[in-house]
Amino acid sequence: MQIKNLLYSAVHQLSTASKTPRLDAELLLAYVLNKDRAYLFSSPEYCVNPEQYEIWKNLLAQRQQKIPMAYLLGQKEFWGMMLEVNPHVLIPRPETEQFLEIVLNNKYNTAAVSVLDLGTGSGALALAMAKERKNWCITAVDRSIDALNVAKRNAAKHGLNNIVFLCSDWFSELSSLTFDIIVSNPPYIAPDDMHLWTEEIYHEPREALVSLDHGLADIKNIIVNSRDHLNPDGYLFIEHGWQQGEKVRKLFDAHAYFDSQTFRDLSDIDRVTMARF
Repeated sequence: MQIKNLLYSAVHQLSTASKTPRLDAELLLAYVLNKDRAYLFSSPEYCVNPEQYEIWKNLLAQRQQKIPMAYLLGQKEFWGMMLEVNPHVLIPRPETEQFLEIVLNNKYNTAAVSVLDLGTGSGALALAMAKERKNWCITAVDRSIDALNVAKRNAAKHGLNNIVFLCSDWFSELSSLTFDIIVSNPPYIAPDDMHLWTEEIYHEPREALVSLDHGLADIKNIIVNSRDHLNPDGYLFIEHGWQQGEKVRKLFDAHAYFDSQTFRDLSDIDRVTMARF
């Protein structure tokens, strides 16, 4: 079947499953053909071979089930880097790029410091820090071996060697290690939150999304235990839900942190809170 006909029928198939059916169809077909999208427009009468057609049909069927495009394509761009992603890791989002900007602009921004990335997932945050701050020594941890393997492959792909990866359930394997900066984008969605059923996150790993105590259990764990792993005058940065800024500041205050501050994202909602210990 010709490219132009495949795209025409795919747009109809995806019209109820995607907000951008034409774009999705083009990206998936370009992926199958190992070409860029421009090729689709320059060669509309090209006929795909039977093997390509079967792969194409399978991908379309998955997209109709609202499997995220990033998982189907196996990659997502973050901070100018194309990163491998799969269902073992969260899909990097623009909000986390804003989180990164806040971290990079802290008072240690040009110093040679030690940094801990808790729950690294695909490694997006750790890799971007390593890319921008070659003199930072970064330890990236995750409880999931599968997620760590993705992060390691991403680091190797981009030639970033100032990151140490460690399998750890938060602080469990860190012993007495201390850091100047700790960052985390932990699970912060309550188990009964209706957002868990939305297309955007339904297929992503629940263990990286959901936390007990109205979404605050992991955040509290991090705030309490970071005190044993922060150097004097060290900073803790936490990405959280849009209604959690005040609650996170109160947790910081209750556990002897100083100068807590919440930052808003481009949608003007609370997104990141930091404090000094």
